[in-house]
Amino acid sequence: MHLVVANDLETLADRLVDRLSEVPDDPFLPETIVVPGDGVRSWLTHAIALRLGICSNIQFSYPARFLKDTFSLESKMGTWETGPLTWAVHAIQKEGGVDDLMRARAIADVFDRYILYRPHMVRRWSDGEDVDGSLQTLADHHLWQPELWRQLEARLGRSDARAYEQLTNASADEISFTGSIPPRVSIFGLTTMPQPQLDLFRVLSTKTEVAVFAPVSSSSRWESVRSAWREELRFPALRDAHPRPTGGFRLNTVWGRTNEEGHTLLLDSVLATSGEVEGPVNIKRDSAGGDDITTFVEPEPEQALPSMVEQIPAVDDLTPSGRLDSIRREMNPDEDKEPESSIEDRMSKFFQ
Repeated sequence: MHLVVANDLETLADRLVDRLSEVPDDPFLPETIVVPGDGVRSWLTHAIALRLGICSNIQFSYPARFLKDTFSLESKMGTWETGPLTWAVHAIQKEGGVDDLMRARAIADVFDRYILYRPHMVRRWSDGEDVDGSLQTLADHHLWQPELWRQLEARLGRSDARAYEQLTNASADEISFTGSIPPRVSIFGLTTMPQPQLDLFRVLSTKTEVAVFAPVSSSSRWESVRSAWREELRFPALRDAHPRPTGGFRLNTVWGRTNEEGHTLLLDSVLATSGEVEGPVNIKRDSAGGDDITTFVEPEPEQALPSMVEQIPAVDDLTPSGRLDSIRREMNPDEDKEPESSIEDRMSKFFQ
């Protein structure tokens, strides 16, 4: 796998276009680009067209759908998704004398997320162990969850967490892929991905070229994440066991945790397979007018937010009436000026 990190989507789009410009052996095969949503797909389509003059013969997909199509997951999974799970939970409820479809839906949604974000925990549940996400003994008031999980397995068969584990531990030659594998796969705009999906992309990278183009909010904090990686993560990877980077603007500290954890997982998946990582660079103009791409320039923490505020226009100018007033003042700059008054008039107002 190949990971490219940049501070903005424009730079990532440039790097992606550089990759697309490398003509494959069969130029008529469509390019495969995995995106997080429709908004990124629309923006990227326009960005590619601006850079290449046209955007065609590209198959956009989403991570879950792409993996299902590539690994034939429809035939291996599906009964443990939220929809089928809801009715299975509801059936077990009714057997116990409870008829609450809304609660069944909520439980099914949580269990579906467990498969992606707590696979190690639910696999232990399947083995009869009642543990939490850190593999510690589960609290008494949560014991109903592993019991219900095992009842669902008896009704639906093995969970999707087991199917993910089997695919991840198998070699690429042992997996039956659907049709032909794309000659190269580009993942664009994702900052995080569930570990089971990352594991499947890692397996796929042994059969084809996989490149990830991920945005970061702060180059300095990315470098902190990059320098903190020493060896392949062992799951469950507990938050307290991985110190967070310090310094920088305080909003990054409060809001940046999800991004940092997502970047850690991405970095781990790439480096564990001896892949390449390209970090962000900012261009600084030197005195001779050249470019020095080795120097990163970031605003001081206390200056970042004020500089952003200075660029925000006045709220009045964003309203329809405010915009009309601005246009009117531009067309008639002398209209709003008050007529000059004489000294006698000003004195009379003062002594009134």
